[in-house]
Amino acid sequence: RQKFPPSLPASCKRLTRTKIHTALCDVPGMVAGYDSGTSAINLAYQFGATEIVVLGMDMIGGRWFKGEWEHPRWTIPEDHFRTHMSNLPSFAADAKAKGIRIVNVSPVSRITCFERQPLEMFL
Repeated sequence: RQKFPPSLPASCKRLTRTKIHTALCDVPGMVAGYDSGTSAINLAYQFGATEIVVLGMDMIGGRWFKGEWEHPRWTIPEDHFRTHMSNLPSFAADAKAKGIRIVNVSPVSRITCFERQPLEMFL
């Protein structure tokens, strides 16, 4: 969307999002998913992680914007959540088929396709 700033050092790599959001992307420099949570999972997979623990990926909504500055959207519309949630079952199945364990430790979450564990299991 924006050009990569030339002032960044060569060691910085730009990631782009693939057009396929239902499976982990194996192409270096590209990640799958509609949101930062699935993109982070994909990046961890590309770095070789076989167990990925997510916290705060709850898809509950209502906390996106608190009115700190003028913004046209106070909350994310429900249809955005449905879009982001729609790819998660196939995304999770692909990860499992590749031997990747994804554990959601968020205390409250609408995401049901990842294994659920309490956060304390990983502290």
